[in-house]
Amino acid sequence: WGYYEELGDIAAFYRRMFSELERVLKPEGVIVLLSARKSELETAAHAGGFSIKKNISTLVNGKKAGVYVLRREGKIEHPLHKEA
Repeated sequence: WGYYEELGDIAAFYRRMFSELERVLKPEGVIVLLSARKSELETAAHAGGFSIKKNISTLVNGKKAGVYVLRREGKIEHPLHKEA
């Protein structure tokens, strides 16, 4: 979950993750994530078009982490549903 194991460039990992989440999550969809790399996750979430609706600080096996409720912002206009 990010901080207590080596993942290389965690910021790049989160950017790719949010890019994929944007692709598969419906507009205004909600996702819950657990991460120990709070700052990097928050930065990538905002840059990726997600807002943090709730952040709960917690401990996992005695190590600090955060549970995040994130919402994908914005609506995507479907080409078949455009208003004339």
